[in-house]
Amino acid sequence: MSVFCSIILTAYNFENYIEDSILSVVNSNSTDWELIIVDDGSTDGTPNIINQFLSNKKIFTYTTVNRGLGAARNFGIHKSKGEYILFLDGDDMIRNDLITNLFETVQINKKDVICFGWQSYKSKSIVEADFFTRYMTVAVWNKCYRKAWLSENEIEFMETVLFEDVAYSLDLMMNAPQFVNKDFEGYVYRIRRESISHSSYSVDKENDAIKILNRMCNEVSISSEKLIKQYVAEFWWRHLIYSLNMERDNSDFSSLRNMIRILNESSVSRKHVLKGRMLHDFVVMTIPVLINLNFVRIARIVNHSADWLAFRVNNLIINLSK
Repeated sequence: MSVFCSIILTAYNFENYIEDSILSVVNSNSTDWELIIVDDGSTDGTPNIINQFLSNKKIFTYTTVNRGLGAARNFGIHKSKGEYILFLDGDDMIRNDLITNLFETVQINKKDVICFGWQSYKSKSIVEADFFTRYMTVAVWNKCYRKAWLSENEIEFMETVLFEDVAYSLDLMMNAPQFVNKDFEGYVYRIRRESISHSSYSVDKENDAIKILNRMCNEVSISSEKLIKQYVAEFWWRHLIYSLNMERDNSDFSSLRNMIRILNESSVSRKHVLKGRMLHDFVVMTIPVLINLNFVRIARIVNHSADWLAFRVNNLIINLSK
């Protein structure tokens, strides 16, 4: 039996948050939903908490071998029966009127993507709906998706990599959906230091960023949309900065060269990074990048000495800006 909305809740070691997340759906003022919980191989008390809700006939639970967020979401989509798909992370919550607001929106016009506002936990400020705008929220949880449209365009998450939301959002834009940005708030995002987004940058994150960047640069080669190329360029710019400030062997800059090579060989140019940036952002973040780009080219002649110097100059400028 089909329902209006399938909410796909993915969880991995969220024993301190998963109950709040599930209850935010159960306490919805709408009943036209199903909740699909995908436990991605949790090793803490998360499964025990999930099992407390097994008596609810609207909740379907699955346990998978740990393969990451992308694989868990793809699994949930495959199991879903709803006309629309909504993603919920196991440490976050939805507003009790979100599904009702989405249903009312669809009655007016069946869009492929419905974007809505969101709020950080215990914060009073609200981030407005911003799909296909200059400052679009990359995360997938502030949008609702028509399942048939996702299937028709074969849009799926990359698996076994971090930053899968970034590539997924690009796929959405590349397939030109009919979309609407709504003014209601629907999602509560919990900021945690140990989360993927806020934990320290690492070699694994750097390697996954390169995989994502490589795929995106290949995809946008057929697009003339400036906003899409700008989206890719900003991902490159942001992760290049993270890589420059990551603790590493000073002589190992092969990954940085790889990032630069990927962008240089694509249809994306560095001018897309600068467009729309505030002066403060440019001075504090972009100038060190440009300095490093020049030094990397020189390094081909003087071996690793230029890389070492670029690394030191970058850290000096960043520290002076604090």
